[in-house]
Amino acid sequence: MRSSRLAFLAPLALLLAACPPPSETGKPDDTGPDTDEPDTYEEGCITVDGAGGYAWLNDAVKLASEGSTIEVCEGSFEEAVLIEKSVTIQGAGSDLSLWSGPSDEPAFTIQGASSVAISGFGVATSRTAIEISDSSDVSLSDLVIDGAPNHAISADESSFSLADSSFTGTEFGAVLVTGGSATVTGCSFSDNLSYALKATAGADLTLEASDISGTSYTETGGDGSISDGFPVFADDAGDVSLAGNSFEDNPILSVYSYESSSLSLNGDSMVGGVYGIFMVYGDLALQDVTIDDPTEFGVYHVAPAGGVFSADGLAVSGDPDLVSDYEWDEDVLGSLGLYVESDSISISGSSVYGYNSYGAYLVSYDAGGGEATLDSLRFDANGRRGLYTAALDVVATDVTITGLRELDEDYDGYIYIDLPAGFVVSQGNLELEGGSFTDNDGWGVAGVASNLSVIGASFSGNTRPGVIDFQGTSVVSGNSFTASASGDSFGTVCAYESSGMVMSDNSFVDNKGTVYVDYSQYYDYEVFYVYYDNGLDFYGYDSTITIFDNSFEGGDQGMSLISCDGQIHDNAWTDYNYRIFSVSSEGSDTLHIDDNVVDGWGGYLLYSYAGEVEVDGLQASNGGMYHRSYEYWQKGKKLFSSEYDSWTDAIYLYEAHAVLEDVELSDVYGDAIYANDSQLELDGVTLTATGGSGTGNALDLYWDDGTVEFYATDVTIDAQEGYRGLYMSAGESAEFAAVEVLEMTILDSPSDGVYLTGIGDEKAGASFDELTVSGAGASGVVLSASYASFELCDLSSNSTDGLQSSESYFSFASGALTGNGGEGVVATGGEWSISDNEITDNGGDGMEMNGATATVTGNSITGNGEYGVSCSEVSFLSCSNTITDNALADNDGCDESCLLEE
Repeated sequence: MRSSRLAFLAPLALLLAACPPPSETGKPDDTGPDTDEPDTYEEGCITVDGAGGYAWLNDAVKLASEGSTIEVCEGSFEEAVLIEKSVTIQGAGSDLSLWSGPSDEPAFTIQGASSVAISGFGVATSRTAIEISDSSDVSLSDLVIDGAPNHAISADESSFSLADSSFTGTEFGAVLVTGGSATVTGCSFSDNLSYALKATAGADLTLEASDISGTSYTETGGDGSISDGFPVFADDAGDVSLAGNSFEDNPILSVYSYESSSLSLNGDSMVGGVYGIFMVYGDLALQDVTIDDPTEFGVYHVAPAGGVFSADGLAVSGDPDLVSDYEWDEDVLGSLGLYVESDSISISGSSVYGYNSYGAYLVSYDAGGGEATLDSLRFDANGRRGLYTAALDVVATDVTITGLRELDEDYDGYIYIDLPAGFVVSQGNLELEGGSFTDNDGWGVAGVASNLSVIGASFSGNTRPGVIDFQGTSVVSGNSFTASASGDSFGTVCAYESSGMVMSDNSFVDNKGTVYVDYSQYYDYEVFYVYYDNGLDFYGYDSTITIFDNSFEGGDQGMSLISCDGQIHDNAWTDYNYRIFSVSSEGSDTLHIDDNVVDGWGGYLLYSYAGEVEVDGLQASNGGMYHRSYEYWQKGKKLFSSEYDSWTDAIYLYEAHAVLEDVELSDVYGDAIYANDSQLELDGVTLTATGGSGTGNALDLYWDDGTVEFYATDVTIDAQEGYRGLYMSAGESAEFAAVEVLEMTILDSPSDGVYLTGIGDEKAGASFDELTVSGAGASGVVLSASYASFELCDLSSNSTDGLQSSESYFSFASGALTGNGGEGVVATGGEWSISDNEITDNGGDGMEMNGATATVTGNSITGNGEYGVSCSEVSFLSCSNTITDNALADNDGCDESCLLEE
């Protein structure tokens, strides 16, 4: 991923360069040779404490006592005035008393004085209008200074205040404060070169209720860089404080600070420029500041020496058509509403609108250990990223991000990190509580190698996951996810290579999706399909997950899990269009799915490809069909659309290993469980009303070239509407391991209860203990080229035969084959043993045996509708049974030894 550090952009690469100094001029010299003659003063309209009348202000100053008030009448004056004592000089008004300094001399020089006040003058100069040095408590007000070729006011190691004055067209900057302090209130600065106010050499500056516009830079360097043009220019200043000022039409920026102690703004507004506020080093505090349409950065703050950033009520807004729009691969972060590089960040009650690359980018300067506190923030209509934090511990409350815009449709960067997202947390920690993420063309919250806690937030209408945890850990709890995430976007919540996601107490409602498949590359014009009904609630890849106590309603798909381990328990799904769980694995991860409830789904309940899954306590009912719809577009026109309903098996396993325990599954359109080349274990499973399509088996197990392995205990299959209860088939390439069935009950199967073909081998076969099959529409058990043993099994009241075998090797002992519509047993070929069973009241023969090697002993064969036993080319190893009261005869072609005499 790209560096978290931000390089200066070329237009401001040399912002830190110093401005050229003003030209040096001498001070006025009104001293003369000492004489013994009394001084005489030319008369005029300048008074001292209301008395006298002097033509020259220097004379009045000389005669004034400390603390005197000197009043200047209306008119135009030219004089270089030196003030070295405490006096108040009042002109008649800035439009009435017009003061000019002689050529190359300042109009007023205040030197080594305190408690000096000057007001009510329009001042003109050929250099700096007012120079102050080594003075304190200087007060300047009601001044108008236009076109000063150097500075309007220059203060050196002094403290002064400036109020209600106007400065226009200065060429080296309006006000320069070197050391000391200045307080500026209610002033107007327009069309000045270099800066409006500059504080340097540790100077403190306070600027309030002033208007600054049209500040321009003096020249560019050979590389296009600039070093001035900043309305407020703090360079190695002390504390700089602004309040209630207005900045407009300043082409570069509004406030610049480098290596100053602190910068604070309260109620200021800024419009235009490249930057709003630029600060490197020092503390930055913003209160109720409004910044509109700087093209690159609203606020840029870097604090290498541990400076603090704080903002409350900050509003940064950028018109997307005015601010910059860089491509992702240019590796330039502009345009940004807010960029902060600090180890201590606090932002509250603030908003950023419309920036094309990021709303805000916050990063720890030390790349770790920094802290950020965010409260009640709003990011609207920003491009690519709303809020990005890097290497920070973030505590965020009530963050709202809406309308994020994706500006790079063909961007092919590192997809899991670089695609648009409302809130990106990189290599840090986030505790997020409350807030909302709505209608964003991208992710809501994306964690990159970070620890996330997202609690009580609302996610709606986002095109990618509301939350994604990429290579980190996360807690996602108490959130709502509504109408979010398209089908190809990693779901509504995503764990991607997460080392631990805990997701609990969330609600997912109506997360439906759309997938666009573009074939335009194969044509000379636009061709694509739009597939609907593909929404996904949760996507996990190579992650450890714990998901519990969530509710899911009205979505398309529940969860897609690839190579994940962990637990999914105590969740509820209602009215889902397509599948609930999709599980696959690239390793040995085991996923535990426990005590979940599903009421209403179409398609797959569980789909597992090469997955390791254990399901315990699942209750699923009201399965049905799923809906699909799509459109075909060509050359911007929809040529046709289609929609249809279809069905799938409820549980589909392919090359998987699944353990199902205490599972209740009802109302299935296809097979209840279909397994291909899979290992399956069932314990306490009830399958009811399966095969609603009129096809499908309750259990349909097939091995092509995999290992045949199936274990079942306490399984009940009832009220089927499809074909068979249990169907097992193996190809010639399959390798037999084990089939062990204990206490399985199959009731009212429309076709055969159990059907085995190609199961087992000479070494071992399927084992059935306490199998009960009753009410089957065909035979209770059918064996074809299989090996099996049956102990204590009851195959009764089935429509055709109890047990039907072809070329199989089996044993059937201590069971019952009674009341079947056909034969109790019909076996052809193979080798088998039937012993100690009750074979009674079947509609056909008790046993029909053809071309086999058999052991038939200890059976009670009575009351059957045709023969007791019927034989054709049977070779008995042993045959002795009790055979009586069968309708046609007890024996038809069998060895008489099969009948025991009473």
